[in-house]
Amino acid sequence: EMSPQNDPNGNSTVALVRSSREYASDISDSEVRDMVREAVELTGGLSDIIEDGQSVVIKPNLVTPRAPTRVLGALTMGRVDPYGHHAFLSTEIPQKANGVTTDWRVTKAMVELVREVNPSGKVYVMECSCEGEVRKTFEVMGYTHENIPGVDKFVGMDETGDDYRAVDSEDFVGVELQDHQQYKELPDFLKNKYYFDKTYYSADVVITLCCLKNHVQAAVTGGIKNVGIGATPGKIYGAGRDNLMRMAINHGWEPLNDFIHDYYMAKPVQFVLTDGLQGLAYGPAGQGAPSYEGAKMNMRLILASKDPVAIDTVHS
Repeated sequence: EMSPQNDPNGNSTVALVRSSREYASDISDSEVRDMVREAVELTGGLSDIIEDGQSVVIKPNLVTPRAPTRVLGALTMGRVDPYGHHAFLSTEIPQKANGVTTDWRVTKAMVELVREVNPSGKVYVMECSCEGEVRKTFEVMGYTHENIPGVDKFVGMDETGDDYRAVDSEDFVGVELQDHQQYKELPDFLKNKYYFDKTYYSADVVITLCCLKNHVQAAVTGGIKNVGIGATPGKIYGAGRDNLMRMAINHGWEPLNDFIHDYYMAKPVQFVLTDGLQGLAYGPAGQGAPSYEGAKMNMRLILASKDPVAIDTVHS
């Protein structure tokens, strides 16, 4: 098995490991760890993309800690307290194998693998959720130092920057794509640039840990989309000072996919690991489904690849 950059035939490896358990919720912590390790090993491991002493960013998908109900939940997503109890608006989701967010056990297993080849470097887990406060979402969904040792810092990119839409903050890096740019609707305040958290952008290696779901506006939430819009800092792209919905970006079908293309091109990733333990229809959070339970797909999968386009093809 060879990575695409080393394969003389230009082939890419996508690893797919499936549990023999009947239900995703039955998969134990130790089995999740074994599945992740097997999938990463099938891709050739991490030693050819990570060196000791480097800075590594791991980007999970923690879009929301709840699953909206069918109609009201879809309409109110991003407009209500995501941590409250809204009997008619949302359903609480478990930390493990929920299909909406990346299971913290998958992230833990990846951190362990990174630390084995990079014991002295920095490891950051970075996210900018769709709603709420990322700092709190980390805690609610099990993203703590107790559960995931080996992480130097959990970074909520909703806190990056000085003020709302203050693009000149030293905490941001602005990137121009020039001839590679496809998105044509950047607001004037963005100065025709794509903005990144400086720690994220300066990382030697970025690993995207997506959750296998489809998406009402972008087809599939895979390795590329998880960073192509999921890594956008909230203070730049949010709909308001306290609203993380990325409404600075046109969410129509073609414009959104053009933006995802551009943002990913400005900072590509080196590895994709996928939590496909549950899998979810009516993504990204089950809105529009008859019920949250009805959106679950019971996939029982872990996928991995060094080629984001190849693995997103398999995701699709």
